[in-house]
Amino acid sequence: MVQAGAVTVHFSANPASPSPLAASVTYTVSVTPANSSTLTPTGTVSLTDSLSAFTCTITLSAGSGTCTQPGTDMGGGDHVLTTAYSGDAYFAQTTTHNVQVVAPNTGNSATTVIQTSGSPSFRASRSPTPPS
Repeated sequence: MVQAGAVTVHFSANPASPSPLAASVTYTVSVTPANSSTLTPTGTVSLTDSLSAFTCTITLSAGSGTCTQPGTDMGGGDHVLTTAYSGDAYFAQTTTHNVQVVAPNTGNSATTVIQTSGSPSFRASRSPTPPS
């Protein structure tokens, strides 16, 4: 019996956080072995957005894939994107982790903070634009 290995899920968004209000966002996800394995993870990664009905399932090709969230789903606010790797015969299913993307409302600017604890994640926070 083969014991499933751990993986690391890498996530990026284009445009990067913060994305403009109502802009489509393309997400790229790659899954790599957390150890020195030469195998490439297969399977799927599911993305869901906490502020809209958006969900997508990416079938990995060479360990990565993309999907695009339409601008109509990208209203202002903190969009918490949850990613979940399905696992395969050699690699374990990941613990779901969250990525927060801010689509700032008019009059706000955004600051991005990268968190390094636990699973890979990115956190973006919004702050008011200082008066001129």
